[in-house]
Amino acid sequence: MKLKLSPYFKEVIEMRWSEYYKLEQGEEHTSAQAVVLAIVRACANGKLPAIKESLNRIDGRLQEQIEIEYPKFYIVYPHAKNLQAGKQKSKKIPVKELAVAEAPTETPLVTGSLRDTLDRMSDAPKSLVTQILEAADDVESRDTFSLDEAPSDPLVKSVIVAGLLKMAHKGSLTAIFEVFDNLDGKLVEKIKVLGDDVYLTSYDAIAPPGAKKNKDKVFQVEADNTTSAWAVSLKRKHEGV
Repeated sequence: MKLKLSPYFKEVIEMRWSEYYKLEQGEEHTSAQAVVLAIVRACANGKLPAIKESLNRIDGRLQEQIEIEYPKFYIVYPHAKNLQAGKQKSKKIPVKELAVAEAPTETPLVTGSLRDTLDRMSDAPKSLVTQILEAADDVESRDTFSLDEAPSDPLVKSVIVAGLLKMAHKGSLTAIFEVFDNLDGKLVEKIKVLGDDVYLTSYDAIAPPGAKKNKDKVFQVEADNTTSAWAVSLKRKHEGV
């Protein structure tokens, strides 16, 4: 699907506030562009849902951090009295086939990124937030605007981020959590797949290297391949592969 709003949104956040304000007050833009200008205004007015949507639309949704704990598979050797000689072979499957893999992280570019602006602004003095918002208000209160006054004309993306930080500074928990998520990433959510560990019986007279005796003094070894293959199968079934 061809994106219609997002490309224009990314253009707008790189504008000076005076440029944005002039567009907003005009009638030359399309209905689609008017929607983008409206969400920027909602951000400037401290509407947190608009700021969160802007972050997602510009930089993409934050990746959910999920760890899945699966039941383990063991092979027990009730008739084995001794271990097979030799070194234990690794039974782990390649990392690329694991059901849960850590996705590579990308460093956002300075241009066209609200998240990068938030990162940089979070290291600046707290007073900068107020200065940016006051400068935006000052731009709108002028009858005319000169390019010579550009230093006091903040970028649209700076105004959006300043609105978020202002709410966080005032103690809005939702805004605080949004700042945490965007700067430090989402917290890891652990999901345990219901079910007890599975024990498979082998009638071999000798247990493989690495097998250890359980509480019943019977040799057993964890079947890493079976656990991993089951996890991959479950993931594919969930994704409809």
